[in-house]
Parts: sequence; C-alpha cells; structure tokens
Amino acid sequence: MKYVLFLQDLGLTHDETCNLLEKIDCRHEPIWSEDFDAHKVRDDVELLVTSDHKVNIPALKKQWPQLKMVSLAFTGFDGVDLAFARSRGIKTYYVPGYATSSVAELNLALTLSILRRIPTADRTIRKGEWHDQVYPGIELAKKMVGIVGTGTIGLKTAHLFQAFGCSIIGWSRSVRDEFVEIGGTYVSEEAVFSESDIVVLCLQLNDNTRHFVGRTQLERMKRGAILINTARSELVDRAALLPLLAQEKIFAGIDVFEEKTEKGGKDELFEFGNVVLTPHLGFKTKEALQRLAEEAIENIGRFLAGSDENLLK
Repeated sequence: MKYVLFLQDLGLTHDETCNLLEKIDCRHEPIWSEDFDAHKVRDDVELLVTSDHKVNIPALKKQWPQLKMVSLAFTGFDGVDLAFARSRGIKTYYVPGYATSSVAELNLALTLSILRRIPTADRTIRKGEWHDQVYPGIELAKKMVGIVGTGTIGLKTAHLFQAFGCSIIGWSRSVRDEFVEIGGTYVSEEAVFSESDIVVLCLQLNDNTRHFVGRTQLERMKRGAILINTARSELVDRAALLPLLAQEKIFAGIDVFEEKTEKGGKDELFEFGNVVLTPHLGFKTKEALQRLAEEAIENIGRFLAGSDENLLK
C-alpha cells in the first residue's frame, strides 16, 4: 500500500482527486491534511503532494522518514532544497507550464487596465459620475512591447500583444527561434527598457535575476511607460521602483508582492494611483488550477513508473 499525503487542497474535491489517483497503477490510500494531526499521521508516508511554495524538505524527511517522492503543485522551485532532496534519495517533481495562458492573459489585462484607466473608470461611475470625469485612455495598438525573458510565458505574452497590433522586442539570455518567427526582435538589455512603451517581466527568479530590474533599468524607461510584473516581486528592486512611481514617471501593473504583503500586510504600492494591483492572480484560473491538480497527481504515476518527465534534477 502506498500512502499519499496531500498537504494542501489542490482545488479538487476528494472524489475528483481519488478518481485521478485511480488511474495510477498501484494500490494507494490518500491522506488529507485537514483530517489529521501532522504529528500523529503514520510515518510510512512515501508520496507527498504540496502546493506550498516554501517547501522544507529536510523537515518533511524528518517528519516522514520513508518519504521517497514530493510532487510540487506549482512551477517555481527556488524555495525547494533540491540538493538535500537528492542527497536523501527523494525525487522531486513539479508542474511546468500549467498557467502559461493564465499569466500571459493577465499581462495583457493589466496593460489594458492601465491604458484605458479601467479601475479609475469603475470607481467613477460607482460614485454617480460620468466619462467626463475620467482622462482619455490610450490605445494599445502600435505600441512597442518589450518582453524580458522569452521562455514559454514570454512567448505566449508576445503572441497576445502582437494580436493587438503591437511591435515586439525582447531580451533573454537564451535566444528562441519562435520569438523571431512571430515577428519579435531581440535587442540589448538597455534597448528593451529604453525603447519599449510597455515592459513585461517574464523571468524566473534565481541568483542572477534577483533585483534584475534596478535603478539603471527603470530610469531608462520612457516617461509614461508601463512596467508589468506577474512573475516574482524580487525581480524588481523596490527601493528603485517606488520613487519613480511617486514621481509618476512610469505606470505599473503588479500581481506579485513581498511575502509580508501576500500574508495580508499593507504595502506602499497601495498608495499610488498610477499602479494597478492584483492579489497574485496570475495562475488563478479554473482551467489552470485543473491542469495543476491533474499534473501533480500524474507526477506520482510518473515517479512510480520510473519516468523522469517533470523531474527536477
């Protein structure tokens, strides 16, 4: 019998989850986090599914010494101690690409919200005022959009903006033929910030990209340009960003925040009228969450079959 521990709700009912588990060719018994005391749950759990981005694998191994596999129900893995996992023979799987369309669409939605002043317009009409109280919007067509990071999400984002009649330039450490094939042009890091009307961050967070967007990059941006960040908050140096927002030199659309903010704390960004904010919704669509849950469970089957697909190495 394989015991599968679900530390967080994947957005599916227990019946839906069990139906997916039935497709895995092994005898199993799911254990739900809301039904047990973590200190009393059986210690022979071998398979674990978690959607917690801060995964303390040493602690998990201590709690469940028979642990052999962790299925991460998310894409980013900078908060996972993979070296320890490998040293203890724990295989770690993740779910790449489940929210590609969702995040790319939010990149576009935040941009349109800023250009057409949708949050301001919404508040205005709710107060009984009319369109003459809202400044004219700006068309997206014919704008220059700079994609910083042309991986899967960056490519999807470029496709969407191109459909609105935008010109696309990009910067990335890895050149993708598909980006060029859809009409994108690779430029220097300096040019992607200085020439774009809209800069969209599509980078993964790592030691090389932390605070990648600092004072130098931000000050290169055109007056009135837009910075979109649905990737990771740590990509941008807040100390450099806040003064430019306060001076209203640039606009921003932001979906990701410091940990204290995402836990319900206040943020200086809340005070700026030239910023559109969403509470970490990039991944949060019904379709994406369904794909996430399905893939996280299918990764258990991959592990049991000895497959390296979606394995973090």
